[in-house]
Amino acid sequence: MTQDKNIYQRIQQARVDLQESGLKKSGLNKHTNVSYFELGDFLPKVNEILNQQDLMTQFGMDKKRAWIHFFHQDKKLTFSIDRINAVLPKATEIQSHGATITYLRRYLMMIALEIAENDLVDSQNMIVLEKSEIDKIMDCKTVEELKEYCGSLKKSKGVSHQKMILKFYNERKAQLEKKGKHDK
Repeated sequence: MTQDKNIYQRIQQARVDLQESGLKKSGLNKHTNVSYFELGDFLPKVNEILNQQDLMTQFGMDKKRAWIHFFHQDKKLTFSIDRINAVLPKATEIQSHGATITYLRRYLMMIALEIAENDLVDSQNMIVLEKSEIDKIMDCKTVEELKEYCGSLKKSKGVSHQKMILKFYNERKAQLEKKGKHDK
């Protein structure tokens, strides 16, 4: 049956096989507390599955685009994206170039093989505080009370909520300081 499949059917079968393989994410963005797939998390399994489907890949890029070709016999299917260079503070030029290649390869494989990750924008929007927690921040009567409550809230919610807590902390602190100036 595999012999009769065209390149599109083979890639679709590779997607299904990869989905059923139980991939695990090993990357963790420490700023957003979001896990992600690193290239090494899926590439060995991808190579194994592509080999079973008689497919091979070739990565390429120029100054504007990056692409991955999938080949089966004399057929080729290409997926491409805009090239964006990785910016790494304190990295050498070759390190930044290597990071660019790695990111582009990872994203192209994820697109081509429909490897799903949590949408960072959606996951960031899901970090919310309860209305009662916001109300308590906004009801604080002094900066000291505000510091104490926000500190305990940060401990109970964790680092993922830090930016949201800080937003309301700064807003209430500014209100209290403004009120303090008017009371003098």
